[in-house]
Amino acid sequence: MFNNNCSPAVANCAFGGNMAGNGGAKYNYNGSAPTITNCTFSDNSANHEGAAMYNGSGSSPIVTKCTFNGNSEIHGSAIYTEGCSPTVTNRAFK
Repeated sequence: MFNNNCSPAVANCAFGGNMAGNGGAKYNYNGSAPTITNCTFSDNSANHEGAAMYNGSGSSPIVTKCTFNGNSEIHGSAIYTEGCSPTVTNRAFK
């Protein structure tokens, strides 16, 4: 899921087995402020940063009650953040 200057609400979803250059499952960019609640991110990968989620360039996602399991990448296997202010609460990293 690529978010560019938008703020979708995503709830009760599973992101699994995805792969991308950055942000295998979610890529938040350019002021995006998605709300992500009660989601599972499993077995995602990226070639560069953020196997499950990449947050950059002024994005400010709110991540609540999400589980990150088995995601793989050398820089931020669950979440990679650069130049932004995410809020992450009640999460599980496995």
